[in-house]
Amino acid sequence: MLFQDLAIENSMRSPNFVTDPVIKLDMTSAGGSDSIELLKRTLYETVSLATKNNNISLRDDDPAASLFCLISDIYNATGKTVVLLIDEYDAPLISLLRTDNFSDPKHFSVDDELFSKTHRVVERFYSQIKPSENRLELVFITGVTKFPGLGIFSKITNLFDISIMTKFSTLMGFTQKELESNYIYFIDSIVKESKMQKDELLKMIRNYYNGFSFDGVARLYNPESINLYFTMQQFFNFCLKGGTQDLLKKFLHDKIITVDQF
Repeated sequence: MLFQDLAIENSMRSPNFVTDPVIKLDMTSAGGSDSIELLKRTLYETVSLATKNNNISLRDDDPAASLFCLISDIYNATGKTVVLLIDEYDAPLISLLRTDNFSDPKHFSVDDELFSKTHRVVERFYSQIKPSENRLELVFITGVTKFPGLGIFSKITNLFDISIMTKFSTLMGFTQKELESNYIYFIDSIVKESKMQKDELLKMIRNYYNGFSFDGVARLYNPESINLYFTMQQFFNFCLKGGTQDLLKKFLHDKIITVDQF
């Protein structure tokens, strides 16, 4: 059973527990396309994947229309409002930012015409959220960066950016307390095998994987890095290996951030 042995399990067994149908869209597959037609087809296929868990058939091959119809059809079929989860919403645009010279982060290039066309397709796709409002229970969107001034969500008036809101500052990572309570089996196991002191091990883990913060106050552990560490039981910079830092390099260069400030 999903969520077995977790705190939410008892709530799920309650007769008053209400579930809503969920649409999850992973937009990473829509990144890296130099063809607008390929982008549209990938967006359509992303929506199409979401139909399998909801026993719905798409009625239109246009990606934007497909998203609207999917939400409407699920709502009509179940009589329940839909939860819409969009991961990496900005992937189609981020992938168009290229570094010509990796040793010099100033040299970012972008095909303005392709970027503009991609933006219009993406904006139209997300604009389907607005007319679907009365059929949606919750919309949760994640991404790597914001594109101020591009108006991707300009047609949606009731979205809230919770990225740096204090009340949500510990939502996307593990606190020290959560690490020590949820990973106690792994921690004790490593302490026993390595013959390290527990405090020493926790200090090393903290030095490697703690410091992730949204509000500048609460410090979190990166979930993926922690899971990889306890799987491999070797200290490694998993974040640096798992992705490119081109945008971060450019940001640091443009801001002229010194070592002391960093």
